[in-house]
Amino acid sequence: MIIGPESGYRTGDENLGLFEEGPEPIGYLLKRVQHSLRLAMDEKLREYELSTPQYAALWALGREPGLSGAELARRCFVRPQTMSEILAKLEGRKLVERKPHPVHRRVVEVRLTEAAVGLLGACEPDVRMIDERMLSGLNAQGRRELCRGLLSCAEGLETLLTENGTRPPPS
Repeated sequence: MIIGPESGYRTGDENLGLFEEGPEPIGYLLKRVQHSLRLAMDEKLREYELSTPQYAALWALGREPGLSGAELARRCFVRPQTMSEILAKLEGRKLVERKPHPVHRRVVEVRLTEAAVGLLGACEPDVRMIDERMLSGLNAQGRRELCRGLLSCAEGLETLLTENGTRPPPS
């Protein structure tokens, strides 16, 4: 391994390319935002005896009732095994119901209970407050541009992964 100016690693007081002052890498900034958002959500949702992944599952089911566990795992960016654990806890609290699909008997649909709908309604103002705080430094145009930019970044990476055969095309 080469250590010195040609490698980009700092060995002393020299000013090297990888460590020059300047904007933080976008991946680092995205992870920093995600981490801070997760901490804020966990703290607030604790009042409702929910974790952020549990809230995400309930929220997704509120938008798309009847998802399978595998579909829900994809929507919530977790492994199917993790979603199975999340659903077991939510089912134990009588916040979701799982029933066989009417046509595809091997597929189990997940739906919110009335208790979950009420809980989501109670959480919503707090979740919106966290979103508002996160976006407070942006005006309406800045918020639209951020959303467009993040969507473009996600699509660019998804295209790269699909081209590399790392993941199948979105369905």
